[in-house]
Amino acid sequence: MLLPDHILGLAAFVLINLIPGYALIEIFWPRASLLSPAERFGLAIGTGVAIPPLLIYLADLTGLRWGREATWLYAIVAALSVIATAIMRRHIVRASAFDWQRTDWAFLGLLTMTLMAAWARLYSVRELRAGMFGDSVHHTMIVQLMLENGGLFSSWQPYAPLTTLTYHFGFHANVAFYAWLLGAPATSSVLIYGQLLNAGAAPLAFLLASRVIGAYVPDRASVAAAAGLWAAVFTGFVNTMPAYFVNWGRYTQLAGQIILPALIVVWIELIERSAGGGIKANWRPMALATLLTTALMLTHYIVTIFAALMVGSYLIARILQLSAARPALRTALPVLGAALAALIAAWPWIQTTLTGGLLRNTSLMVGGGVSADRVATYATLTPITPFYLKGWLLASAIVGLGIAIAQRQGRPTIFAVWAGLLLFTITPNTFGLPGNGVIDQLTAYIALYVPVAPLAGYGLAELHAWVTNQLGTWLRWAMRIYLPITAAATLTISLWDAVTWLPRVVEPTRQMLTAADEQAMAWITDHLPEHARFVVNTFPAYGGSLIAGTDGGWWIPLMTQRETNLPPITYGSEAFEDPMFYRQTNAFAAALRGAPLTDPTPRAINLTTPENVQRLRTAGFTHVYKGANQTPGPAQADWIDTGALRKSDHFQLIYEADGVEIFALVK
Repeated sequence: MLLPDHILGLAAFVLINLIPGYALIEIFWPRASLLSPAERFGLAIGTGVAIPPLLIYLADLTGLRWGREATWLYAIVAALSVIATAIMRRHIVRASAFDWQRTDWAFLGLLTMTLMAAWARLYSVRELRAGMFGDSVHHTMIVQLMLENGGLFSSWQPYAPLTTLTYHFGFHANVAFYAWLLGAPATSSVLIYGQLLNAGAAPLAFLLASRVIGAYVPDRASVAAAAGLWAAVFTGFVNTMPAYFVNWGRYTQLAGQIILPALIVVWIELIERSAGGGIKANWRPMALATLLTTALMLTHYIVTIFAALMVGSYLIARILQLSAARPALRTALPVLGAALAALIAAWPWIQTTLTGGLLRNTSLMVGGGVSADRVATYATLTPITPFYLKGWLLASAIVGLGIAIAQRQGRPTIFAVWAGLLLFTITPNTFGLPGNGVIDQLTAYIALYVPVAPLAGYGLAELHAWVTNQLGTWLRWAMRIYLPITAAATLTISLWDAVTWLPRVVEPTRQMLTAADEQAMAWITDHLPEHARFVVNTFPAYGGSLIAGTDGGWWIPLMTQRETNLPPITYGSEAFEDPMFYRQTNAFAAALRGAPLTDPTPRAINLTTPENVQRLRTAGFTHVYKGANQTPGPAQADWIDTGALRKSDHFQLIYEADGVEIFALVK
């Protein structure tokens, strides 16, 4: 059973993403290129997720503030636009006798599947109050700052001494719209919207499979729709990814991978149409490709690279098919025009990113400024199955590739090429190119479901079509029930997974901010002065270049507006109020642990030594906080030895409840 705020959240997703997405594709999708209702549903979600970052970005460029009133106006205008368009085009559905043969089984199956995916994901987080693991800390902080500043910002005060925002913000813009619409806090908004976004991966998988496989190939509509349904069930229910993203709070990449299939479909439409007409004839797909590409650049930088690999591969393959230079040039010009327009549109933001540390970090990785051991941890290819891709899902994709090659169907093979290119981004040095470690293994691996699920769906759809065709030799109605049978099969699998493993996908051990921590932070707000400064659990991360948190202490600045020794993880890529902040933060952590941050060996940190007591006093720290749940645990990360604190005359235990301990530095 879903909670009322979950039901409201689903309604908010429809208002800020689905309906505006429908409105935008009504304007910019080419009239002559028909979309099935299921394809339109998927494209509307992907396009709708792209709109909020564009609006927040535009408001920032024009010096305007966004807020609750603007969000409601946006939702109302989008809804009225869709209604008006439906009336003008007479798309209003009237009651009629049910005809199962004319029913769009693909759309009904996909819609039901999407609602089940949303239910399972929301049910799995029903007992949580905030996002999980370390990423959720800075995601929630960015959303909170957006709410307070009416959009983009530069200063992270009062939560951190950072002075730039160069972090991709597409997910945060969507969550801010969600929070403005419902008047909900940033903590729960990040969590609930993240699950709704995750459920949206299923219809986007359908869209990608259906359009790439069957949109431009005669007599492939049924197979393409069946492949889309299988791709949706693989993505939404069967494979561990992307459902497992909830345990990491990996929502920015998820948002990028929701926009990604919509972007690819639009670019393929532009490429296909460009061969038969120039820029003037294709302004609609050009405009939509420009908008989605700009939005993806604002939403996730690395996913933008993944998109370029797919679109570039498709464009090259299409040009090679053309027999003359003129059609090839006619194809390339609108594509290059849309790409240039997107680059120009995003250029102010690109310039902003250069003010932070992103370019510096990338240069160090490419130029050899990072240790070989750290690069190796990012660029090593470890087994993909069964965690990132289920073994039989990968086997189904291999079958699909074999069928495509045997039948000389070039379109499905593009998914295999794309998956190979994703793996290539991890270890470009294998081919003599620089950049090992720029895109780490995890980032590429958790994107593999995007190309693999459609290819696996194609393999099962072709096998199903073959069986049905064999029956069709003596049962003429067999092909008529092809899609209903596929929809029933995928829904059955979806329902089984929705009530078995998906509600248990959340691993409670990865939750940093527990109910006990929230109670402790309420106590801090009520009982401790605003100038109280806390030492919290930290450990070396990213090869010793940063420190990260292990428990609810990481949330103290956001929840209580008190300072700690641990900034949000983005301090590694942003500018600071004090130019020495980065070095001082890392040096202080190294001094407390008595070892350099490049040494990852877990240590019990004894704050009671004379040297550490003096360090705390000199740096102005007044309290020590130990959270209720440490993740990673002591076997993997440093921890503050609270037993030593209890025995020391320099510290006094002033709060203890449900695993949370707070000590005051008294002497």
